[in-house]
This record gives sequence, structure tokens and C-alpha cells, in this order.
Amino acid sequence: MEPILLYKLDIWSQYPHVENEKVIQARNNMKDMTDEEGMLYIFENNWEQFARIQLSWVRSGQPVFRYEDLFLSEGRMLEEILDSINFDVPKKPLRAAIEAQAFEAKFKRKPNEVDIYSHGRTGLPGDWKNHLTDDLGAFIEKQLAPVIQETGYEL
Repeated sequence: MEPILLYKLDIWSQYPHVENEKVIQARNNMKDMTDEEGMLYIFENNWEQFARIQLSWVRSGQPVFRYEDLFLSEGRMLEEILDSINFDVPKKPLRAAIEAQAFEAKFKRKPNEVDIYSHGRTGLPGDWKNHLTDDLGAFIEKQLAPVIQETGYEL
């Protein structure tokens, strides 16, 4: 079985994404919005796509691995995943590749040091909860609570 890596919903796209036509249009639409208005805009316009993608992974019957678990394992989980699918990779080069892609190596800062212009932002799984407002929480509860629960997350 091919494993699936379950990524958290990416809720704030104003700054860190590579520009393409869709990103440029979204940024243009959000340019005069507050952070909360921008997050609501992203959710209101993309929640069905977010839900469809997330549910396709967990309903596929394939093993699903959560980004948060992979991040917190500092690469050990990736080694276990590769071993579980009998993907024979020499451990020393694999460990070197994992270390080269670790947050501090890639973003040149420690997790929890904020850079809103970086796709790595704080680098911490679950940081989105620090940006959850009453209105955004109500929207998520109304539209996404069943999806969040089915994918093994909590509100």
C-alpha cells in the first residue's frame, strides 16, 4: 500500500506561497482585508476543495501519516514509513537528507521564530489555532467539523 502524508489545512495564504495566477488573484482580492477577513475569505472560497482532498486521503484505504507526527519525529517516522513499504534506502544518506531538510536547516531559524513571508511561518504544527478567531471558529465548526474529526484532528 502506498502511504499518504496528511497535511494540515493551510489556512493563511496571503504571503508565503509562490506566485501563480490563482495566488495573485487571491492576494489582490485580500489586499485591503484584515488577517481575519483574509482567512475567512480563503476558507469560504476553498473549504469544499480542502474537504474533498482531505477526505479522499483518509477514505482511500491507504495508510495515512500526519504532517505533525512526521515533523515532531525529526525524521524517524520517515525512516519507519520507508521501512514499512520495503523501500531500501541506506540509512546514512537518508539521515543526511532528513537533516538537510529539517526546519532549522531549511529556514535558517528555530521553530517558533515567526516569519509571515515564509511558507514555514512558525514551523510549528498546530500554530493555526493561535490565529483562530470567533468568526473563523464558527465557520470551521459549521462547515468543516465533520471533516476535521474524520481526519483525526480536533477543533
